[in-house]
Amino acid sequence: MQQAQLHPAIEKLAQVGHWTKIHGDQAVVWSPGLYEIAGLTPRAMISTAEARMRIHPDDHVAWLDARQALDGREIVYRWTRPSGEVRWLRSRMGSTATASGVPVAFGVVQDVTDEWSAKRALADQLAFVSHIAANVPGAIFQAARGHKGLPSVSFLSESSYEVLGVRAREVIADQRRFSPTFIRTT
Repeated sequence: MQQAQLHPAIEKLAQVGHWTKIHGDQAVVWSPGLYEIAGLTPRAMISTAEARMRIHPDDHVAWLDARQALDGREIVYRWTRPSGEVRWLRSRMGSTATASGVPVAFGVVQDVTDEWSAKRALADQLAFVSHIAANVPGAIFQAARGHKGLPSVSFLSESSYEVLGVRAREVIADQRRFSPTFIRTT
């Protein structure tokens, strides 16, 4: 009983929810956490059509493929709340059977909007730095001393060949190609 009382609080804290659907039913049972993620008012059941209608059109086919397979693969998709706000959701879906052998599909859903926003901001920043690196004279790199004092290069501009005599993709593939004399020791 204590677990049942704690479950909604756990879902809210983890920004997760889940759904179950008995084979052949036209309705899906959502947890309170999933209703909260979706921005919908909780009720006993939701129709299959309504449960899917807010999946972004560009993500719908991939979601349906994962739903059909029920193989536990991770799917990330966009969901539009009734307010118009778009959220990024991560889900895995599987199947089991009740004690009487009735097939049941289920899914776990997590709101990963903050994670995706951070990834998008990081990608934008990397694109900005890459644009600068491609358009300034000289080589730009980010490196540190790695294992056994060897360099660990995380970024090297494409102009590195003209300046250092080594191509960026070669250095990223084989860190030993980057001369440790370029790295400050202090």
